[in-house]
This record gives sequence, structure tokens and C-alpha cells, in this order.
Amino acid sequence: MGAGGRRGRPTVDLVAVSHAAAAVLARRQGRATVAELAEAAGISVRTFHRHFPNKEDVLRPLFREGGHEIAAELRKRPADETVAEAFLAAWEAVAGGRFTERTRTLMPIVLADPRLTTMMDQLTAEGAEWLAAALAPRLGVPADDPAAETVAATLLAQMRLAVIRSVATKSDAVEQLRAQFADLARLDVFRA
Repeated sequence: MGAGGRRGRPTVDLVAVSHAAAAVLARRQGRATVAELAEAAGISVRTFHRHFPNKEDVLRPLFREGGHEIAAELRKRPADETVAEAFLAAWEAVAGGRFTERTRTLMPIVLADPRLTTMMDQLTAEGAEWLAAALAPRLGVPADDPAAETVAATLLAQMRLAVIRSVATKSDAVEQLRAQFADLARLDVFRA
């Protein structure tokens, strides 16, 4: 929190609150009260509800941050990589690495709760726009070209499926996505 919020209230770092809540939810296997989430984030219950109407909403900033990080990582990838290679590497950098354990513990909780799954699906749909903007230069099309959004939506659908399959099989989500991309290439499903 910092100084200078509305009406003299301290500003709240929603991403930091989201990270703190995710840690509690992962540790407590999804069973945490708003009071526990607020305490972990160092805010009051009233402040929590001011920013998050429902307990499930506390994960939105975390998911948005992850999406924007994927787009940023994608922009850094070498131009000679295929879209699939670049996306896989970007996702691995974000969902894997320092976040591997959190991804492994948090995603089963998200998928077991219909409200959290709905929130994840909404953010996945929202993410097609910013992912399309990151993909457009690699695809050689303008950011507002419908083809960029089509590719983005396809990649995000594959990412979602990889998460679901990895939770069901207790496998690594990045490796699952890699296998799905290999299946798509082997089956040549996008040949015109």
C-alpha cells in the first residue's frame, strides 16, 4: 500500500493482494475466509470488499498479470521461432519457473470451483485481445487484424486445455501444452 488513494485512503496494490491471497488459497486448498485473505494481504476486510466484491475476484489481478507477462515474454522471443514455439516458451517462462509450484497447487483449486473457473474463462477470453497485439508482428499482420485474434484465441484455448489435462493427470502443464502442439502439427489440422 502507498499514500495518495481516494479521499486520503492508502492505495492498494491489487496484484500484491492477489499474490498473497493465492498463496493462502494454495496453502489452505481453497478453503480460506475473506478475513484470512485480507489479513495475509495486510488489508482490512472492508478494504478487501471495496476492491473485490466476491472472494473469487481476488485472483483476477494475478491472472491478468500472468496474461500480460505472457504477452511481454512473447514479444521478446526470437523472430525465427514459430508461433507455437514462441508461445510455449513465453508460457513456460510465466507459468513455469518461479511459478511452477503455485500453478500446480492453485489450478486444481480454480478448476474445482465453478465460480473460479468462470472467472478464469472470462479472463482467457479477455486475453485474446492483448495476446493478438503481441502476436501480430510475428504473424505479419496489423494488431487489429481478425487473424491475430483468431490465433490468440486458439493458443489460449490450447493453454486452458493443457491446464485442465495437467490437473486431471497430475502432470506438468507446460509439457502437456507441448504435447498438444505436437499433436496439432502431426495431424496437420490447420492445413488449408
